[in-house]
Amino acid sequence: MDRQIKTNFRLEQWEERRFIGKSIYVRAVMDASPENIYSSKLCGALWAQKDWIFEELDKMSEYATEDQEAVGLITWEKFDEKNILFGYTVGRFMKAGTPVPAYMDYIDLPAVCVAKGTKKAAYNIVDGWATGDFFFVVGCDELWLYEEAALYGYERASNIFVAEAYPDEPDENGIIPKWESWAACKKSAPTVD
Repeated sequence: MDRQIKTNFRLEQWEERRFIGKSIYVRAVMDASPENIYSSKLCGALWAQKDWIFEELDKMSEYATEDQEAVGLITWEKFDEKNILFGYTVGRFMKAGTPVPAYMDYIDLPAVCVAKGTKKAAYNIVDGWATGDFFFVVGCDELWLYEEAALYGYERASNIFVAEAYPDEPDENGIIPKWESWAACKKSAPTVD
């Protein structure tokens, strides 16, 4: 049975942006090993700190973009065969050049085409964050976006970023009612037959 209902897919051309929030780096182990469990717990612990992050960012409305959700941004700038690290930053997309508040991190994102979409997903909320298989919840979020983007002649853009936004509150059953996703894309190279 499909665990998700995917809706509202679209492609947007973004200008440069700055993502501001708080970052951690964890090993990208996508299986049921104890290391994977520790990585998922670290991401969850970062989400537990979200209140102060978004209180600060809410004060900066003049730098806001149209994407004002609470977002988990996933990057691979420290990923290599030895370290296998991905970055996980809880924060918000802001305009390029936005001043960075004290104690926060930032990632400057290039102008890029972005695949966006919403999915309704059956994930439980425990201690303020989504539970479930870590690879499915975090690692697979962009896969459906790339599948949809391919229908329009686009593909993954060299691991620039993927992102996911969680709603503030689960529904009455503890289920996330919808989940916004973003993934950097580029126009596919023409194929030669």
